[in-house]
Amino acid sequence: APRRGLEKEGVTLVAFEPAGKTNVRVVTFEKSQPARADRLCFAILYSRPKSASNVHYFSIDNELEYENFYADFGPLNLAMVYRYCCKINKKLKSITMLRKKIVHFTGSDQRKQANAAFLVGCYMVIYLGRTPEEAYRILIFGETSYIPFRDAAYGSCNFYITLLDCFHAVKKAMQYGFLNFNSFNLDEYEHYEKAENGDLNWIIPDRFIAFCGPHSRARLESGYHQHS
Repeated sequence: APRRGLEKEGVTLVAFEPAGKTNVRVVTFEKSQPARADRLCFAILYSRPKSASNVHYFSIDNELEYENFYADFGPLNLAMVYRYCCKINKKLKSITMLRKKIVHFTGSDQRKQANAAFLVGCYMVIYLGRTPEEAYRILIFGETSYIPFRDAAYGSCNFYITLLDCFHAVKKAMQYGFLNFNSFNLDEYEHYEKAENGDLNWIIPDRFIAFCGPHSRARLESGYHQHS
């Protein structure tokens, strides 16, 4: 059964305690949205829960996965953020789930916890109008903490990126019109981000692009495409 937690700045934090499970759940919708209030939750669980008549659990830990180069593990790319947001919106609008709490849960892997929290936070910033600080504060409710993202290299890392850094980046991209999921072309993004198709992404749409290479000639080396 749910137990009321802290109400702050229009966001209700609700902790759920299924028997024998350790978890944290955070509701991210404002009370001013009655169709969504107290419905979307986030959880860190150490055993897989079972959905019930009033609760729907889902996880993306093995669905939206980061492809690492070396010791890097995230954050997930924009295509995955887009897919996640579409998934959440679809679940919230589903007639069969109108009376259910929708719980996104992640497991004990700290890297997957960070990526799951990244997705939830992005949803709050993009669709709920939360500031980066508000989204981050909600996710660290209680004593919850997340490991920071690191560079794509082996060995020690001298520069880390936190969840708050990521939320600020998403907010800034929205403010300048670099990111707009209403016109986001998922197929195009996923096509060109593949190494064999250029491994490229627009940093500033139609003005600044990042891609691998170029090299003096096109070839495949150690499994990686090099483009001329």
